[in-house]
Amino acid sequence: MVNRLSSSEVMVVACLLTISVLCFFFPLVSITMPILGQQTISGYDVVSRRNDFEDQTSKQISAIENLEADDANSASSTTQKLSSAGHTSLPLSMEFAPLIPLEILAAFALAALSLLGCFQSLALTKVGSGIGALLAALAAIHLTILNSDLHIQIEHLVRTSTNQDGSNPFAVLGQQLALVVSNSVKLEPGLALYALVGALAMTCALCQTRVLAKVAANGPPLGETPETESGEKRVALLLLMIAGTILLLVAGTFLYEGAQPPAQNAAISKSASPPQLPDATASPQVEAPLDSQPYSVYKNSRYGFSCLRPTSFTPGIDPVNGDGLSFESIDGKANLSLSGMNNSGDTVETLFNARLQNIAKPITYSKLARDWYVLSWLDDDRVKYEKTWVGTGSVNYFSFAYPVEDRPIYDSVLPVLVKSFEPGDLSQSW
Repeated sequence: MVNRLSSSEVMVVACLLTISVLCFFFPLVSITMPILGQQTISGYDVVSRRNDFEDQTSKQISAIENLEADDANSASSTTQKLSSAGHTSLPLSMEFAPLIPLEILAAFALAALSLLGCFQSLALTKVGSGIGALLAALAAIHLTILNSDLHIQIEHLVRTSTNQDGSNPFAVLGQQLALVVSNSVKLEPGLALYALVGALAMTCALCQTRVLAKVAANGPPLGETPETESGEKRVALLLLMIAGTILLLVAGTFLYEGAQPPAQNAAISKSASPPQLPDATASPQVEAPLDSQPYSVYKNSRYGFSCLRPTSFTPGIDPVNGDGLSFESIDGKANLSLSGMNNSGDTVETLFNARLQNIAKPITYSKLARDWYVLSWLDDDRVKYEKTWVGTGSVNYFSFAYPVEDRPIYDSVLPVLVKSFEPGDLSQSW
């Protein structure tokens, strides 16, 4: 078997391999980020910024590993940790992300080697183009899987980090905003990478099947050489036109996308913008933020729990049984209630489920732990937040309610109050 390509095969194969090499200067990877818009990376960028790519990838993977380690350490304090279970290691696509530049560069190196070898060796051209096509296709598949795994990991981290804080009733809103931003991040193969795969695969197929040589062999008799050569040239010209069309499409698409960055950036910024909160500008009823005013400590003498309260809040009437006390803001719109009761055999799960059934409004945030639970919801124009500590002997309650229009004020007050709550001896009845 002849180990060299015919003249017509050399023309077509050299053209395809030239297209493959030229793809080095066109977009191979497309990265879309909020605000920044769409950024493209060519083969030259891969070479010049390969170390930066590996450093950034390593830093991102290390950050995700640290966050997941924190999630795993805090998971032991909860009985319902659905999102953090089983996520102790990164997906393989993320662990081997630094191999993507190597796969792309190796594909181009084999394309250049095949281009030089097509004039002398059929075997070198066939093997080089075949392996190069596989490496380029592997890089494209790797990028696609990496993009999907990145979204899954970001969503996992957003949900678990949001569920960690049981004192913030607006964690769901922050979670949704973070998911909107994360979904606008995209890491995709560029058109030039697909063109590289196609050109190398076509080259390997031509070398493997020898279709051009077979066309020439099945032509007119040996005495009619001119017509035979003319037939070979027509086939070669047709394939050259196809290859040239592919290159023009890739170049045209690249130039068209590069001419429209403002529109793309505007669309991305619009999709990533946070939803506007109703009446979230200011509250005319309150002259100064409550977190700038002093707090005082309330301690219940019967159940032993204690909690900070804004000094400006007026206490209600102390009940006869001494189970707790309520406090009301000056304008009467915000209410803080602290109380306790003896436990008649309920568990934290039974009280949690019973409270869920008694609330008619949709729950915006909930969390169930080993000995406490949190529930928060919107009741018409009021935000309601409850945290309950449950023991074998007694139960302690924390409840805070305020108008939606005053969220800019009380959002900073609520965490202070919740974190200051110290339950009494829940193992005892009083």
